[in-house]
Amino acid sequence: MPLESITFFIVAFTCVYIDLRETIKMWVLGVMPYLRGPENVITWFCTSTAIACLCTDVLTFEQLRQVAAACLLASWTELLFMFGRAEFASMHVMLFVTLIRTLSVFMMVYTAITFAFTSSFFVLFCDKPDEFDGRFDTMTSAFFTTLHGSKGGYAIYLLFIFFMLIITMNAMVGMAVNDTRDMAAKAEIKLHKKYIEFAHLFERHQQGRLAASWHVLPGPQLGWRHRWRVMFPGKEGGYAAQRTKGTEQLRQWLAQWPGLLRQAARIVIIKHHDSWDQPSRAGQ
Repeated sequence: MPLESITFFIVAFTCVYIDLRETIKMWVLGVMPYLRGPENVITWFCTSTAIACLCTDVLTFEQLRQVAAACLLASWTELLFMFGRAEFASMHVMLFVTLIRTLSVFMMVYTAITFAFTSSFFVLFCDKPDEFDGRFDTMTSAFFTTLHGSKGGYAIYLLFIFFMLIITMNAMVGMAVNDTRDMAAKAEIKLHKKYIEFAHLFERHQQGRLAASWHVLPGPQLGWRHRWRVMFPGKEGGYAAQRTKGTEQLRQWLAQWPGLLRQAARIVIIKHHDSWDQPSRAGQ
């Protein structure tokens, strides 16, 4: 059908363009610094799953639905990171990402304790194949079935309630109440570092690392009119004219972000305060 063909072309062209843009960005920044950004990994995952959804002859219908669901989740996550580029939502998005990283480390311990309790339940009730016929079923059944009068099972269940529900929930509430301010401060510093990375990326392009490729900067900071002039300079002198106009373009770009230099200076002040708090080697 014509509509399906048009949709196929739009999705394929968009994925190729995004992959090319991210490849250029990874080449300029370096592989490891690029991969340390979660938004970059999510972008590659989103485009990969979108391309996989186009391969209808290779995947079954059930596999296609699962890949499409993963692609939708990655797409909305990418949209969340795009909202983070706006000034009104940048702090909230960065705080959300920082909170996810902190809780991920906490949930690693949570998962280890879960495996410990479910393994104990499996040893106690492995002779009841109707309810506990495997380790995976034990992990789910441990939350919903009775303990069949086992004294050891009751003891382990009470410990499970104590450690998993009381202590874990109180720890999570304590993190939400007490550590939110500290997380917000760390998120603000990371946000400022993101702004400085954009300026650094622009400068490296102007120094000739990669000609006519600074369209990898986000759209709100640049604009399509400036992108078109840089990518297709026409009769204005080509790449040499682009380099001579680099200082003026950087000044105009920074003018759109008046708080960028102030935020960069704030990071320097914070680092100076951290160095002042550290004892000097001469005094040791």
